[in-house]
Amino acid sequence: MNWTNAPIVVTDKHGERHTIPSLATATVEGDFTHHPYVKTGDLSLDGQVVIPVTPATSQQDEMQQLRTRFQSIFGRHAPPAAKAETLRQRIEEWQEQNENPQDDAEE
Repeated sequence: MNWTNAPIVVTDKHGERHTIPSLATATVEGDFTHHPYVKTGDLSLDGQVVIPVTPATSQQDEMQQLRTRFQSIFGRHAPPAAKAETLRQRIEEWQEQNENPQDDAEE
């Protein structure tokens, strides 16, 4: 998932280039765990939507990323007074629900 407002171009394991549109997903073969955009949280792998909090990430940048992710997931702006921890928790809950869609169908 590309969480930025601009397309990201990546190269797959066969050397072919793929453009991932802004706020969109793509399936690309290869190991991207060390890709710079993955490390900054701008690109997520296998549906992982919560960025790792690193000392290099400022609180303002983290809030902007969380707000962008919240909006792309829920289709509405995050509440203005919401704290980073609250947004992170809501995103994690959404992720857990979507990791096991079969569990919901059985209930």
